Amino acid sequence: MQILLPDNHPSLSMSFQVREMLKSSFPNSPLTFFQYKKVHLDGNISMISNRPDWTKASFNLNNRKVYSCTKKEYLDKNSYWFLWDHNLFDAPLAIARNEFNIANGICFLERQLDCYYLMAFATNKSLENALDYYLNRLESLKCFILLFRNNQTALLNQLDLNRIILSKESQDPNKDILFLNRKNKRIRIPVIFNKFKGYITPQEYECIKGLPSGKTSKDIAMDLKISYRTVEGYFSRVMARIGCRTKQDLITLLCQIEDEFS
Repeated sequence: MQILLPDNHPSLSMSFQVREMLKSSFPNSPLTFFQYKKVHLDGNISMISNRPDWTKASFNLNNRKVYSCTKKEYLDKNSYWFLWDHNLFDAPLAIARNEFNIANGICFLERQLDCYYLMAFATNKSLENALDYYLNRLESLKCFILLFRNNQTALLNQLDLNRIILSKESQDPNKDILFLNRKNKRIRIPVIFNKFKGYITPQEYECIKGLPSGKTSKDIAMDLKISYRTVEGYFSRVMARIGCRTKQDLITLLCQIEDEFS
């Protein structure tokens, strides 16, 4: 499971952009670490941090490369956060803490249709009451994540073009339940149509995806191996819930969702 990243890989060579942004956003702060990690549908990743030394060292370790935390109460949420020390294996964390002064980590997990994000912060190991520190700064940390993703689009595109290929053993074992397009009946995909906020389920989304190609409800039902009446029921519920009037409105809604998550 050892992976050698060349020094010119964007995950290493572009780390200075993350470092400068973190320093300017949190001056004189005990925060020593930020990591952006995007897990794609195939389990491979795009990632970068402000610490290329730790990134390179972690890929030299003979262990899994992606860690997430899932609990029963998280499975109906599109996003949540968890603390490293309470929820992840200690072996790589001990090396990060003892050799790189990266400790007391918090990770924000955001689930989307065909990917999910693990965006983590950590402090130096001397910080006491890390939970209190994070709870008092949750909005600032979320704001930083938003700014990073909005301001670093060129960098993020480069990372997507240079994904890190992982063996199955190196991938996140939780990945198959973290993508929103998986058949999890409790998941809700937030949507806005004509300024009306609502949601659709993954099953409804899969049905709507057949409309732009001209498929009928019977065609969609055959593709998904469900009944025609079930497909029509999904369409009717979405229309009532979101305020759509026609199937063309559903296609417009689909385009909005796919633009947002592309």
